[in-house]
Amino acid sequence: MRIGERKRYRAGLLLVPAARAVGPSGRVLGMDLSRGMVELARAALHAARLRHNNVEVRLADAEAADLPAASMDVITCSAALPYMYDVPAALARWRRWLRPGGRLVLNCFKVRGERAGRALAAG
Repeated sequence: MRIGERKRYRAGLLLVPAARAVGPSGRVLGMDLSRGMVELARAALHAARLRHNNVEVRLADAEAADLPAASMDVITCSAALPYMYDVPAALARWRRWLRPGGRLVLNCFKVRGERAGRALAAG
């Protein structure tokens, strides 16, 4: 990117590749707090011609959602961690959702105070 260049956030940025990777035999769940982002993610799935019954996009708070323990193989978080109110609590919740050997994959930009980075380091 160049100075002054605008980049539009793409909803479903990780959802579409995840849905392609698991195919019709896996399961993908996307969550966002914003109704608009949920609709954009659904549109991204449609545009990618992914109509598997195993891909779901929910209007939900990833900090408060209640999923069964050990129900996920991989959890991804794209640029949302710095916006979380309680990063350590969110990470602990996500850890409970992961199956043994599961993976947490995230990208996170640097924010003032580096709250997310400290929480990950304390892990």
